[in-house]
Amino acid sequence: MCLGLPVVVACASSGPPGPSVAPAVAAPAPLEPGDAIQVSFSREPDQSGQYEIDESRRVALPFLDEWSVQGIPPDTLRSRLLAAYRSQLRNQTIDVRLLRRVRVLGAVQKPGLYLVDGTMTLADVVAQAGGATSEGNLNDVRVLRNGTQVQADLRGGVMAFEQLHSGDQVYLPEKSWLSRHAATMIGATVSAAVGLIVVLTR
Repeated sequence: MCLGLPVVVACASSGPPGPSVAPAVAAPAPLEPGDAIQVSFSREPDQSGQYEIDESRRVALPFLDEWSVQGIPPDTLRSRLLAAYRSQLRNQTIDVRLLRRVRVLGAVQKPGLYLVDGTMTLADVVAQAGGATSEGNLNDVRVLRNGTQVQADLRGGVMAFEQLHSGDQVYLPEKSWLSRHAATMIGATVSAAVGLIVVLTR
């Protein structure tokens, strides 16, 4: 799947876990209100920008007026937009990226709302929020969706756009108390063991 590659136009882009767990969907879901479409034009840079989808699931785009995105799969939507621009503009590079709005919470440096594009992995989403704090558990990222906890994988380069839905919450929990204090506990245990050996050998 390609959601963000430029195209050259030759004729005229620790918190509360959910009560249940659901598998992540295989196919990317359509865009929703609050998401955005980012377009870039090599010859009209003043028209380049991010254009937000409104509550009626429509978006006003430069040169194309309003478009409805309701129920259209992302791959299909991007292809249609590029075809429409191909018929309007000539001899320039056009980039169309589809952006999902998600909230990043938990043990990250800058919690808040972020737009996720098709080139980003879940690790990139966490990095966009400033990365994990010293107490963040990167091995246990969670995606909260409509009261459920969706399985996610921060490792292995999993693409965020394919796993995330609009309005999802990406939650990074803190490490367990044992994990955060393991080094201190090991040091204390070693010191105690050494002290005991010294006493026993006197």
